[in-house]
Amino acid sequence: MTDVAPPPPPTSMAVRRKFLMMVSYYGRGYVGWQRQAITSKTPPGQPQLVSIQDVVEAAVTSQFRPHEHVNVASVSRTDSGTNALQQYCTFVLPEGHPCTSEMLVALNAALPDSIRAQSLVLLDAVDARRRTKSTRKKYVYYIEQGPRPNPSTLHTAWFIGKPLNLAAMREALGLITGTHDFRAFSQGLQKHEFVDLNTTRTLLDCHVVVRRSVDFSLDVSKAGSGDVVSPDPAPGGTDNFIVCIEITGTGFLRHMVRRIVGTLRPIGEGTRPPSFMLDVLQGRAEPGPSVPSRGLWLHQSWMGRHTNVSPLATTDAADVGDEDDT
Repeated sequence: MTDVAPPPPPTSMAVRRKFLMMVSYYGRGYVGWQRQAITSKTPPGQPQLVSIQDVVEAAVTSQFRPHEHVNVASVSRTDSGTNALQQYCTFVLPEGHPCTSEMLVALNAALPDSIRAQSLVLLDAVDARRRTKSTRKKYVYYIEQGPRPNPSTLHTAWFIGKPLNLAAMREALGLITGTHDFRAFSQGLQKHEFVDLNTTRTLLDCHVVVRRSVDFSLDVSKAGSGDVVSPDPAPGGTDNFIVCIEITGTGFLRHMVRRIVGTLRPIGEGTRPPSFMLDVLQGRAEPGPSVPSRGLWLHQSWMGRHTNVSPLATTDAADVGDEDDT
């Protein structure tokens, strides 16, 4: 009797591999990272708002699994209009995929110029079973100062014409550096029903740096760079410059950075003292409003030894930490 080879296992039983990808994007024109649910409130015939997740998933699916939708899960979430240099995300594919360098080329060919796949890492079996999280993140909020707005930074920085007292802003940020309950700085978390939610976070570093100009490209090797201006520019100058508010922490609440910057504005303009920041933190005063999302950048995410993975880099293992999503 002739032996008959067993049929190949179905796709659901095939060995599946998990990938960690770093993407960069401009937030303009997107509703943020997370896809939006289709609701009955959307008028008939009107297209749904597009998320970064929608576009990335479409690229991964079209290139590698055209007959089966591939879900791409993010390590962090960004709001509508927020930009990112280092947004990490994961997806799973069955074995038989191309090498990661070829996959990156294919993905970038399928993605719009506003979204770039920067690196791709194949996780080993142990790390693939973990929930992938970052250990800390750095957000940078860019404020343009000067006589008039620069059209080239219209969608990447927020223009404030009134000169800001940067020393006062630095003093205020020093008051909230460390581990605190940041409930007051998060949208929607002041209500009684959220009283049991853990809103304690740790800010590791807070800096205010002035640059003559900033590279707002999606090239991770130079984005965010620019000549530092020191000492701080005197009020009334004729040249524009960029105030970079850099905040690094182990986790962030929704709108937390944008409300911190919104609270910094009156301090910088001289209508509030630096201690106003502490009053807000301790619930004695209302925070400033959330500033426009266009000036906010998710600048860096720490992912164990995969932090700052260079484009086209590959590896077979990961060392990932834990952090709440933003």
